Amino acid sequence: MSAITCFPGTWAPYELSITTSIISVTLAVTACSGNLLVIISVIKDPKLQTPFNYFLTNLAVSDFLFGAIALPISTYVHYKESRRELSIPLMQAVHMSYFIAATASLLSLIALSIDRFIAIVYAARYKCIVSPKRSHFASFMIWLVSLTVPFVYFKLGMINYLMFFANTVLVIGLFLLIVIYARVYNFLQRQSKEMRQHLNLSRAVDLDKLALKKVLLEKKIAGVFITILLVYILTYLPAIVMVYTLHYCTQCNCILRHVFRDGQFWLISLHCAVNPFICTIRLKHFKRAIVRLFGCLSRNKVATNEFINTQTSIDMQAL
Repeated sequence: MSAITCFPGTWAPYELSITTSIISVTLAVTACSGNLLVIISVIKDPKLQTPFNYFLTNLAVSDFLFGAIALPISTYVHYKESRRELSIPLMQAVHMSYFIAATASLLSLIALSIDRFIAIVYAARYKCIVSPKRSHFASFMIWLVSLTVPFVYFKLGMINYLMFFANTVLVIGLFLLIVIYARVYNFLQRQSKEMRQHLNLSRAVDLDKLALKKVLLEKKIAGVFITILLVYILTYLPAIVMVYTLHYCTQCNCILRHVFRDGQFWLISLHCAVNPFICTIRLKHFKRAIVRLFGCLSRNKVATNEFINTQTSIDMQAL
């Protein structure tokens, strides 16, 4: 995410530009492959087509676009920067693709968290509150905001827009996620304790065990998103610190400013790359869907090879 200069006539160090270029291409491969698996799994498996998974797919789409557009542009831009050939339009292209994809990713994560909050705390009314139609509308609004608000960048400039982004999206998002997960965790802890106490007193053992199993399953799902929150904090919080340093420390060493400018980009890119692996590793239904997907691909490959071999044999006999 380096700009052309820090101060007039000053470029980012060659090593930093090359390092950022290598990191960008590596994270692009990771983000594209992982998020594409999530997207295809939801499309192929009807059991995964729920409002919750719509939000998860929306997150995967935004992270996939980050890996497919923003990171390849970043790779090229930083390579050109290392050769001192970077132009203003190229710099603006990487900035805009970064802001659009990062905004969509963060808003999708917040929507996903609100969905889980409603599903767990207001389980009886979940289907009334979160319908497929409303989830589609929420997804539409996420992309509307993500595709329009970043154009403020052309008015504010790189550093000022980073501050705007950090204050309005990152900090508010962090606050919302912490509040949501704290309430969900406390609710599940309390409900699990009550169910265990009731199980010891009740005669309807099978029914109560089923209810307790459901609570524990919801607790496990909440645990997945607590993991997502921890990854969010470990990546976004240092990025926010770097953004604030860039804005307020105008007298800092120019090389340090370039490092921070690229560093916050590395961290947010890393977050987009690891999101799908957190979900697919911990959620069994996604693991099963991916295993079935690879199973289908393997069977199709075998069938194709058998068809080719058969056709080859027929052709040889005809000769």
